[in-house]
Amino acid sequence: MFIKDKVTNYSREGFRISVSVGLSYDTDRVKAENALIKAAKLVHLEDVYVAITGLDNHAITFELNGTSHDPNSYPFVKSQLMKMVFDP
Repeated sequence: MFIKDKVTNYSREGFRISVSVGLSYDTDRVKAENALIKAAKLVHLEDVYVAITGLDNHAITFELNGTSHDPNSYPFVKSQLMKMVFDP
């Protein structure tokens, strides 16, 4: 089973959900980070933080990270998080 199938191990401490967003250089960094953190809190993520993971030619890549404690809701929570980032 371990060789043929994908196995996911969720710890009791929860699991990380992350979403990457590319924003233009004229975006206010503090406002962007605050909006991303607000989106994560709306879907009840904990231990939320934003990291800058890329400085590309036309955009800065922000990565929003948070912890969820319900492994069965992973696809739903990630989808909700993306919706909140797109249209807060």
